[in-house]
Amino acid sequence: ETWRLKIFEEGGDIYKASAAAMFKMDVKDVPKDLRQKGKIAELLCQYGDTKPAIQKMKTQGITLNIKAFSWIQGEADAGNLACANLYYARFLVLFDQLKADLTASGMLSANFKPIISGLNNSNSYPYDSTIATAQTNIASHYGCPLINTSVYVMEADNIHYTKAAQTQQGLDINTQLQLL
Repeated sequence: ETWRLKIFEEGGDIYKASAAAMFKMDVKDVPKDLRQKGKIAELLCQYGDTKPAIQKMKTQGITLNIKAFSWIQGEADAGNLACANLYYARFLVLFDQLKADLTASGMLSANFKPIISGLNNSNSYPYDSTIATAQTNIASHYGCPLINTSVYVMEADNIHYTKAAQTQQGLDINTQLQLL
């Protein structure tokens, strides 16, 4: 969503901005307790903690209609053969469990799909090609988009994207969301 990108670009508080959008109020008027609800909504699916986060949202009267799951990961697995070989199977388990949890919660859009940001091949990890193949197969399996990140500029550490590349990735994800 474009407004989210603007918050990040301007160094704003995404949790307050999310709460303001959810509760239809001005960002400057968001109290601490509603900021916490915004934080829960923003971090809902991170760290494999979907069920407790959904329960907490429900007890606080928050409901969502989740359209997509954006996956931006692969570098760590590309450095280890065992992890690289299990990447595809592990992703399917993770995503299918997430989908089941969200379906049970009633917070899932009918068109729910992952949006995969492909591994940036400028990292030169030993098993880049294994991860890239797995990501292509995941996109094919779910009929979902695979964003080409090879055009994104990396920082000097060759691990992180530049701020401009991060913004472009957000725009690319937003474009895919609009197509769902």
